[in-house]
Amino acid sequence: MARAAKLISTENYEVELKLQPHEAEMLDRVWVLDRVGSFDVISRRRLRLENRYYDSRDFALDRAGGNLRWRTIEGAADAELTYKGPSEVHGGVFRRLEITALLPRDVDPLMVEPIPEPVALARRATTDLGPTKLVLENDRRSMRLSGRDAIVELDLDITTMPGTDYLDFEIEGEMVEGDAEVLSELETALASVGAVTRSIKGKRARGWAFLKPS
Repeated sequence: MARAAKLISTENYEVELKLQPHEAEMLDRVWVLDRVGSFDVISRRRLRLENRYYDSRDFALDRAGGNLRWRTIEGAADAELTYKGPSEVHGGVFRRLEITALLPRDVDPLMVEPIPEPVALARRATTDLGPTKLVLENDRRSMRLSGRDAIVELDLDITTMPGTDYLDFEIEGEMVEGDAEVLSELETALASVGAVTRSIKGKRARGWAFLKPS
């Protein structure tokens, strides 16, 4: 079995606003703003992400409301292995348990010793974990916002799926510090830039819907 050189785990509850813009150009308009409503843009960065998802052959983890994601970041030596629990969704705001282990990108995350906590949690739903056919690539423009005694990470995502014509746009506002009530004000500010619809599912669920149409 492979052994990781280092293992860093974090545990928290992810709280984020998810919106789908009605046009791709809205992402460009938001990206050039120095202020979004009551929030100042204090930093920006651009990332390219590859996200691979794991489950059993009968999708037991998905049926339990969880998911296990292996994320590599272009140019980074480490990758992120993340377990997410079932979501509570209210008014476009998603709240769920999120636990991430930081591992070298060249390991098989299912073969690392000691077993990373995200894998241990996923195995409560199924011990038959393996890679699925779902792979999503994100072109992410990330803006850190400060205001209203809060800090929010605002991600502007264009998501594709290798070998397909899949194309998805999403704006995510994730709480870093402060009261999540500010997300309502952020939604109003973003809606003044362009038309948006509150997401009822995340990127992973929309990707699966594309691969497995009903």
